[in-house]
Formats: sequence, C-alpha cells, structure tokens
Amino acid sequence: MKYAFIVLIATVVFAVIIGIFGIILGGQSLAGGANAGILVTRDNGATWDFLKDSFKFEVSVLKMDNNGTRLLVGTKHNGLWINKPDAGAWERLGSEKLSIAQVLDAAWLPANTVGRPANAADKSANAVGGSTNSLLAAVFNDQRGRVERLSGSSEAELYFTPLANYAVFGVAAHPIHSNILWIVSSDGGFYESSDGGSSWRTVYRFKEGLLRLVSNPVMPGNLWVVTSKGNLYITYDSGRSWRDLSGGLNKLYNASKIESLIFDNQSGVLYLGSNYGLSRSYDRGESWQNVPIALPPEALPVTAIATDSRNSNKIAVSVQNEIFMSEDGGVDWMGIILPTKRAVSAIVIDPVNSNNIYVGLKK
Repeated sequence: MKYAFIVLIATVVFAVIIGIFGIILGGQSLAGGANAGILVTRDNGATWDFLKDSFKFEVSVLKMDNNGTRLLVGTKHNGLWINKPDAGAWERLGSEKLSIAQVLDAAWLPANTVGRPANAADKSANAVGGSTNSLLAAVFNDQRGRVERLSGSSEAELYFTPLANYAVFGVAAHPIHSNILWIVSSDGGFYESSDGGSSWRTVYRFKEGLLRLVSNPVMPGNLWVVTSKGNLYITYDSGRSWRDLSGGLNKLYNASKIESLIFDNQSGVLYLGSNYGLSRSYDRGESWQNVPIALPPEALPVTAIATDSRNSNKIAVSVQNEIFMSEDGGVDWMGIILPTKRAVSAIVIDPVNSNNIYVGLKK
C-alpha cells in the first residue's frame, strides 16, 4: 500500500513537471497542449525551431510579403496576425470580433487599392487608397462567410454571405487595376467588385460550391477555381467564361481530391497536391504530369506546396509532418521529418533569403 502511494505521488509530480516544462517551452511540447504552431528553419531545413509564441495558432493561411519582412498568419479560430521575423514581434489585425474568426484565405493588396470606408470617420483616410499594409481576407464568423479589408488600423467588411453557413473560400485582386477584386463562395458564385469592394456582382455561378481560388499575377484575368466535387476550371477573361480542366486530372488516380494548388509565375508552372501526390502542368492545367517523389500511398495527400519566387527549381511540399525539398525542379528530393507530430497546413519560402522556410501546422 505504501509502495503504491509512493508511485502515485511520483506520477503526479512527474505530470506536474511535464506540465511546467510545457508552459516554459511555450506549449511547444505535445504534453504542453500546443494548438499547433509555426516551424521555421534558417539553414534550408538542417535545423528547425518553433517561431516564438506561435504555438497557440492552428494555421490555415501563411503568406509573406515580397520584402520578406512580414509573415501573414491566418488561423482557424484566432483571426489574423502579422509576424515580423527580424523583430520577433506579433501584431493582431482587426477588431475583437475578427480575433475569433476562422481565416480561409488572405491576399496582400497593391498599394493603390481603394476600398469602401468602414465609416464616415475614416472616409478621408481610405480615399487615398490602401498601402503596403493592406490585405484582403476571407473569414468565417457568426455563421457567415465574410470578406474583410484591413489597412493599418482601418478595418472594413466588404461582403458577407446572404445565407448562414455559407463561406467565402477564396479572394484575389487584379494585379494592375487594383480596385477590381474577386471572391468565390461555397454557394457556387464567382463574384467581382470593380470599386474596391463597395459593390459586388455575380459574374458566373457554378452548380457546385467553390473551395479555392488561384490567380495568375502576370496575366490579369487568368484564374483557376476548384469546386466542392474536385473539379478544376480556368478562366482567361475574369470569370466571364470557363474551361473545365477536370479531364486531364481524371487520368491521375485520386488527383481530383485537391488539397493544394499554386501557380509559380516565374516558371509558369501550375502545381497541384492531392491524394495522388504532386502533379504539375506546363500549359495552365490542360495536361498534367506526375512529379515523382518516393511517397507511400498511406502518407498522402500532399497538403502544401511552395516554390522559391527567385528560383523556380526550388520546390517544397508536405505530407503529414514531413517536408520534401527539391533544388533541381523536382528531379531529386530530400526528405525532412519535422520535430512535431502535427500535420503541415502551409509552407512559405522567404522571397529574399530562401534558406528561411516557414511551415504552418494543423492541430
């Protein structure tokens, strides 16, 4: 009995110590109950650390500005944040209401974007347009999909879904005429605003919900959408007409279960991650080829893809809690097991220093 009591006390003490260390380490251990977090490497994947104070985030969106100075973090239930890696500082964006929203997509806006004033008091400030701090975000809050524009301390809701329990899954801005915005919704609508979000019109309505929107920044009006049934469509005229690209994908088993889709504007290659693995298209999705990575089917799907904006031969993809990197356009690959059991949700390669790679994690 005495022995059992001693074992019980030792177990409790051990649990308390583990809990304390979990707190001291910022919740980065599994015992500490971390939500997820962001891993970063400064030496091209040789070593990894958790980004300071990121353990509380379950990451849904991860993007970096062209200067490599600000990391935009969209979370599942904690809204939008900016991290400045050089300073190690975090900044929460938007109102208290936005702080509990689920972020589904986000995009940096060009400097001259003009949007609807949030109220009369900030009308003069918004009239001069946005800034390099401006961004567009698709969020889900209060049972509705919403589109928010944030610029510095200014926040404006540009759109909300007319019906509850529908979401806006994708946002994009015209790279030249920056007052032209596009969004896609789970109601099947492809919507456009020509006045920075003050008003919207339905350009095209699909028979299926739309779950992803990808734009081509070097060819205005060229966009792709992914539907709830895994169909892929392309437009060259800002959504007025669409071409179904699903036929090419159907030749690849399980490729229609799309998890990630990116366009590398430097090479003009469209990359797709799915239950099939990693695929790429040199003709904007008309035809596809497999990118051979030694991945067992049990490890799939490919959940995230990133390319180096200055060197399109550098590619990073993820499966579960592993990263695979190629420096030669996908011929040879190096596998990295990350120091976490969490699955990867997003990858960003620093556009200024490609040795810096950021990886967002799911819960």
